[in-house]
Amino acid sequence: MAHRGQVLQNPASGERITFRETAAQTGGELLAIDLALSVREFEQEVQAVFPPLWLQRLVLAPLAWIARRREPRLRDHRPVAQPPPVG
Repeated sequence: MAHRGQVLQNPASGERITFRETAAQTGGELLAIDLALSVREFEQEVQAVFPPLWLQRLVLAPLAWIARRREPRLRDHRPVAQPPPVG
């Protein structure tokens, strides 16, 4: 079982996962990780399977913002896919 601060790294692709909070520490409520990807590897893998999209998930509170003249609204734990930000 993973523990806070543990780092897993894939030497072949350069992916790295750092565990911030685990289910064992939060009573099964949360798994929080930092995921570090090689930009080149990530773009090649994702674009080979999916069109470019940006997926966000809000964890704590509702949030609204304006993106490309649309106003997607995020609510707790409901992912919203949209084009990636420009710039």
